[in-house]
Amino acid sequence: MIFQSSVFVSSAILSLSTFVHGVKILPEGPVPDDFVPPEALGEDPPIPEIIELSAEDMAAFRVADPNVNLAPPHPDFMKIPVEEQNLWERVIGTDDRVLHTDTSYPFSAIGRVQRQEGNTCTGTLIGPRHVATARHCYRDGQWISFSPGYFDGARNGVAYATQIFRSSTLLPGPGWTDCDFRDDYIILVLGNDRMGERFGYFGAKLVESNMVNAAPFRHIGYPGDRDGAQRPYRHDRINLRRYTDCQTGPMVTDADISGGHSAGGPIWLHWSDGGVYSFGVASAGDDNASLFSSGSNFYNSVIAARRDFP
Repeated sequence: MIFQSSVFVSSAILSLSTFVHGVKILPEGPVPDDFVPPEALGEDPPIPEIIELSAEDMAAFRVADPNVNLAPPHPDFMKIPVEEQNLWERVIGTDDRVLHTDTSYPFSAIGRVQRQEGNTCTGTLIGPRHVATARHCYRDGQWISFSPGYFDGARNGVAYATQIFRSSTLLPGPGWTDCDFRDDYIILVLGNDRMGERFGYFGAKLVESNMVNAAPFRHIGYPGDRDGAQRPYRHDRINLRRYTDCQTGPMVTDADISGGHSAGGPIWLHWSDGGVYSFGVASAGDDNASLFSSGSNFYNSVIAARRDFP
């Protein structure tokens, strides 16, 4: 059964301080100094409908249309140069984040999420009008927006979510375990604004065992400790240390996100089929590791959102 709800105790999640092994949920970015609520400009943003999916729902969506997770072909992405400076430095160690100014795909599909109170996170187009971000970046009963390619302003426009897909299995804290972090994601549906057809979008995939300590994952986010979440910063060659047995999530990595307020940002790879795929979204971290919400529930929620709202 699909559960539709407008109430979730998100404040309880955000009141948590310490989780298993001391890992903490990533804070949202600060409210920008120049934030002007759209209501003050005469706009009336929609409050999204919440659609909660059980594990059975998501499994059914996957069986019904197993190919809906694919990324569209973007043959030019291989021409994008990868900057090599500082790639091996860490915040887990020393800071490895590099200011990113490339506006071509796949980077055009990554942008800034903002909720009604003004706080910001990172999001990624993961369908023609679908955005993946962190669940703890949203408050029920409020609007939430997405601006692709945000850089010192919403240069590519702003779209508001009209539906939100999420797992029904995540319960308010405290007391989260490793497995709970796998469901700290939401999939936004951007009304009739098909931004993914203009700026490109990612596909979704599950982690495979041969990726541990091997695959060069990448991450981009809008860190609050760099430029006040106004500009994206990139981290390359991220190492996947392990993924739990909780339906292949969450991912435990050495990504520099714990102090960066990059909640909701993607962890992704270029794939041999010519597509770019996200494996999850930034959720939590400490000085030793960073967690990305990922796994079967994330994967199948993308499929469900794309199928119900193509």
